[in-house]
Amino acid sequence: MFAPAYRLRGILAAAALTWTTPALSGDLKVAFINPNGPPEFWQPVVATMRAAAAELGIDVEIRESEHSRDKAVGIAQDFLMSVRAPTI
Repeated sequence: MFAPAYRLRGILAAAALTWTTPALSGDLKVAFINPNGPPEFWQPVVATMRAAAAELGIDVEIRESEHSRDKAVGIAQDFLMSVRAPTI
């Protein structure tokens, strides 16, 4: 049986955060836009992200979209405007 799309996205986001190496975590900031689906799924996802971020020294920002696509887009735009561009 396949997981619903929202669960798959949450699992992928948590996996990406978990597998980030400490060497990359110097100034790494991660944003997660919580779609506020079933709390029995999303609360553990958010807890896992926070724990992994704390262990890796990553700044994680979690925002609630309250099931609103427009609000999620606005949150993403605000986040992208608030972070500085990476230096190469």
